Amino acid sequence: MDVKYLPQMADETGCCYLFVAIDRATRWVYIAIHPNKSAASARAFLKALAKACPIKITKLLTENEPQAKFQRSYNGKEFTDRLFGARGRKPSGEHEFDQLCQALGIEHRLTKPRTPQTNGMVERFNGRISDILKTHHFRSGEDLRATLHRYVDLYNHQLPQAALRGKTPLQAMKEWFKSNPELFHRRPCDRPGCDSFRSRRNMMETNTNAWQRNVDIKLDRILNDIDFIKNRTTVFLGRNEALTYLPDETPIFVNTDDIGCPLNFINGGQYEEDYFRVLLSFRKPGLPMLDIGANLGVYSIRMASYMRKDKIYAFEPIPRIRKLLSRSAYLNGFTDRIVIYPYAVSDKEGVATLNVPEEHAGNASLEDGSGGSAGITVEVTRLDHLMPENFICGIVKLDVERHELHALRGMRSILARSKNAMVMFEKLSANSGNEGGLYDYFEQLGWAIYGIDGRRLVKASLPDFTSSGGYFVASLPSVVNEEGLSRDFFHIYPSDLNLIEGSVNSGVFQVDKQISTGSVIFHGPYWWLPRGYYRMTINGKVDSAFTLDICERFGYKTATLELGPDKLVAEFPVARDLTKFELVMRPTSDVKFVANISSIKLERIGD
Repeated sequence: MDVKYLPQMADETGCCYLFVAIDRATRWVYIAIHPNKSAASARAFLKALAKACPIKITKLLTENEPQAKFQRSYNGKEFTDRLFGARGRKPSGEHEFDQLCQALGIEHRLTKPRTPQTNGMVERFNGRISDILKTHHFRSGEDLRATLHRYVDLYNHQLPQAALRGKTPLQAMKEWFKSNPELFHRRPCDRPGCDSFRSRRNMMETNTNAWQRNVDIKLDRILNDIDFIKNRTTVFLGRNEALTYLPDETPIFVNTDDIGCPLNFINGGQYEEDYFRVLLSFRKPGLPMLDIGANLGVYSIRMASYMRKDKIYAFEPIPRIRKLLSRSAYLNGFTDRIVIYPYAVSDKEGVATLNVPEEHAGNASLEDGSGGSAGITVEVTRLDHLMPENFICGIVKLDVERHELHALRGMRSILARSKNAMVMFEKLSANSGNEGGLYDYFEQLGWAIYGIDGRRLVKASLPDFTSSGGYFVASLPSVVNEEGLSRDFFHIYPSDLNLIEGSVNSGVFQVDKQISTGSVIFHGPYWWLPRGYYRMTINGKVDSAFTLDICERFGYKTATLELGPDKLVAEFPVARDLTKFELVMRPTSDVKFVANISSIKLERIGD
């Protein structure tokens, strides 16, 4: 017998524990899930086990291990009060699990301290459970429980075991019953109850349920396989070029002779996902984006879906890479919002030599020592010179391989004017030599530098900044503090929606009219919504009850939220990534519908 920690699900307030028992002779398994691993839970599990197991339980082996800090696999105190460690002592007889064992006539044995292999059979089964936890996405705690019980059902009744010479655990148990019936207190059956006296109706219901469980397992596997294939669909075009897809199903052209990001795109599309979500959290309508060092344009292409009424200015000086970016923009219908420039961004005007590594064009740099096999001549520009005199921006993504300070100096006036701007920039490594200049630059603007830890910002001092590498965010502290350091969220603004009723005035969606029950007020925005558990907050005021349908792929409903004047916050799970995610708002009664909404915030609060 053993206890295994289970991860907390999105709809649960705490973790749970899986109690597992396995019969050594037949490999028959029994499980139960409890909210804790207390002695009371262990006692309840043993009671249920004794009732469910056809075999007379005469000996029981549990682990004898101290609970180590940060260690959740070894157990002991829930089963006995005997002294842990090398020294031993007899049980006091007062531990409730030991008392139950005595009442049931069970000899309770312990493994030797720090030798979990003694209980290896149950440990190996726990390994199977770990594989299920790693390879499945569970919608809820109930989904987790149902999946584990389905698996145990299949394990006992349908999975042949090599150690049992190709028999299932139940088949082995039935053979033991034939030869040694005195070891049993009842006849083992294919399902709970007696096979020969089960009613036809119960048999049909049991078979139907088993069939449904098998279908569910196979369907989960099929969906996982489809996701794998979908995210790795690539068409090779020759000339070391290919067309592949990002996780949100956006097509993108890549150069296959680059050992950098193109390989990630081909192998599932996941690339700097945490950085992208942080970047997205700073989006505000009406403010353009600068993608400096765009490379293949993954940030430009992905952000274009969210910025259908704003411009993205992408800068990529390598002709071949720029051509692929241009094709991607055209294929996705983004040529109206992505403006591509052939310049390298710096603090001067003219031409310069761009060093391009042979198999890593994404690592090209105006700085010396980039390891490039050849240099190409490119035009360089200052953004303060190129962009209009009153130009302001919202988001800046800066990836110019150690040339960041020069690029920033050439756009100082733009950043000084842009009071809501943020810059996400890459510093390749710790102690790169430019930390002091970068820190002073942003400090003079009144900005602060933040490290990115997952999807959370951490304010960085100069020593912190110097001793680390990766992407960083720089902005006015007031801009960051407006929404906080946790950045796993995004806003849907009225301009992102398709309005059937009402209008947008000064950035606020307003409606004040009689609308019939069930009529659509707005729908959209048709973005990609990753799986997870979300909190939705409607910022504004709505005077009447309404529903918000959570849909994907233009109308396929996945959930409905019932909201109203006193309930403008709701939480909901998203079991699978939603493609073309949309919200559909409808009134629930024939009344004059009055609403003023500035934005809808979706915050991912769980996996």
